[in-house]
Amino acid sequence: MRLYAFLVIFALLALVDHGSWAQNKQHYHVTQVDGKEKVRLSVNATTVDCRIHATSKDHAVSVYGYPQSPQFHPVSQATLGDNTQNVMLDFQSSNSTDLSSSISDRMFSSFSEESGLVKEPWYIYLAKKTAYDLSLHYGMGSSAVDLSGLAIENLKVNTGSASLQIGYATHQPNEVVMDTFYTSVDLGTLKLNRLNLTRARNVIADVGFGKLMMHFSDNLSEHSKVQASIGAGSLSVSFAEIETPIIIRLSDSPLCRVKMPSSFRKIEKNTFVNKFYQENASNILSFDIDVSVGNVEFLVAD
Repeated sequence: MRLYAFLVIFALLALVDHGSWAQNKQHYHVTQVDGKEKVRLSVNATTVDCRIHATSKDHAVSVYGYPQSPQFHPVSQATLGDNTQNVMLDFQSSNSTDLSSSISDRMFSSFSEESGLVKEPWYIYLAKKTAYDLSLHYGMGSSAVDLSGLAIENLKVNTGSASLQIGYATHQPNEVVMDTFYTSVDLGTLKLNRLNLTRARNVIADVGFGKLMMHFSDNLSEHSKVQASIGAGSLSVSFAEIETPIIIRLSDSPLCRVKMPSSFRKIEKNTFVNKFYQENASNILSFDIDVSVGNVEFLVAD
């Protein structure tokens, strides 16, 4: 009985200490190395809410958040030989690893969630004047990424079971033409707002059991190709009142469900175009969709 009482008191004290440290906001900054033209940033946010925004400040990467341990440091970096600076942000071990915190986390984690004591989000700020290759790995929860005004050359996103929104809140397009935007949606939901503002030449999507939503808000000035593979999940693509020429090619099965706008016409088997489509147009938006047992839907604003 005495041992049990001691363990309870020990765990409660550890929880109090743990919570008091968590109130301390920490700042981490990465300065761009002279002579390096691009930053290759990898973010592992499998256990935290990690939000990304642009900044006009000089630091290539700035991180703000409330770590659960004074020993935690999310930043590691290396200089690469191809004029690229490699930066890694890992929030996997943001909780304290000492004995008292480990015991209190395990004993009271469910209690904390039920009582509404949600952990504070982490914020990542990227410099507008820096070119980036981004690799983002989310695992759970919900979060948002605003890429307005940034220069993203390549973007890779994995949602795991998270609910994630990526977009351009201030309508500022990508400062450079993006080569490839790759997305993987396992069990989660990924919403891509104003996808045309990425200026991506290639959009590649793999959807397992999750849901992927793409929204195009304006006309494209360059050719863009979307390739999507849908397993048992769903793909929803919506267009605002745009005059971009669009062609959609489908590879489907009897077990899937496909919905096309009535304004699109069929030009051959499983191939559809809108009224603005011309074969020699320089700004064609093309879709190549392979769907197994999932759902695919294209929507056009009235």
